[in-house]
Amino acid sequence: EIRNCDWSSDVCSSDLADSQRDFSFNEESFGNIITELEEVYHVEINYPEKLRKKTIKGSFSGNLNEVLSALSYPFNLNVENISINKINLKEKHR
Repeated sequence: EIRNCDWSSDVCSSDLADSQRDFSFNEESFGNIITELEEVYHVEINYPEKLRKKTIKGSFSGNLNEVLSALSYPFNLNVENISINKINLKEKHR
């Protein structure tokens, strides 16, 4: 298995994505939340542009996938892991 590693800190992306974190948002925009997750987990997350200004209020804890699943649920999004450091959030087809 080849993993994307930051050799300066000796942390690999797959290990980072599995780390449990707590997040709390109070009327924060979806776009800002995604940016924060990208910075914390060192991943690229693509999502529908129309959601960028939607606001979210709540607390979330878990690994990256668990947090993204919780954030995606009210917007009817699927979490698609494209690679170890790239994720797409896509609208589910009804």
